[in-house]
Amino acid sequence: TYNRPDADRVQAIQEKVDALRGDLVEAMDRLLLRGDVIQTLQDRSQLLNDTAVQFRTQAHAVRRRIRWRRLACPIAAVVIGLLLITVGLWTACGLTFEHC
Repeated sequence: TYNRPDADRVQAIQEKVDALRGDLVEAMDRLLLRGDVIQTLQDRSQLLNDTAVQFRTQAHAVRRRIRWRRLACPIAAVVIGLLLITVGLWTACGLTFEHC
């Protein structure tokens, strides 16, 4: 059989097109895989952000509770002290403080 020069050229061009098509498919597969990785990173980043916001909210709540507990004892001591002083004065001076 006789191969025409045009046929060889067409065959060479077809092989190049097939090779380029294969490279393009591989590149698209890598791009899709990279997109999946980026989406996974975005999801993890959003989860981390949500967790950080929740942690901050809970930390503020704990801080408020601790602050209240630290203040509750001194406030209670002052109130009890004032009550004891008032009762002592009422006992010594009477309810209307006539005897003082």
